[in-house]
Amino acid sequence: MGCTIQEENGQNFILNITLGLNFNQAAKFDNLNCTINYDKFCKFVELVFVKFRFKLLESAAKFLTEQILLKFDKLKFVVVEISKERAVFKSNCVVKYVKVKLIERSKFVCLVMK
Repeated sequence: MGCTIQEENGQNFILNITLGLNFNQAAKFDNLNCTINYDKFCKFVELVFVKFRFKLLESAAKFLTEQILLKFDKLKFVVVEISKERAVFKSNCVVKYVKVKLIERSKFVCLVMK
């Protein structure tokens, strides 16, 4: 799943997100409740990415990954890749794009009560 998000200052960011989940039940029963609603997912990602500001792509990827795993509990893992088009550095070096990729597994918490 990918999308382009434009910041207020005109910078474009390309987000490619891979979702790891078991969709056997969704496929078997053709039931949206057994999987991730991609429309809601995309709206959530855009809201989080636009609302918070980061200086580093690495920080943005880490925060977005954490928020996705907290919001969508069906996920086993998520891969967030953020690309920034036409990056210009203080050294006047211009590159086509800069990209970071973060792979994160969901964290299972086990509570044992006696």
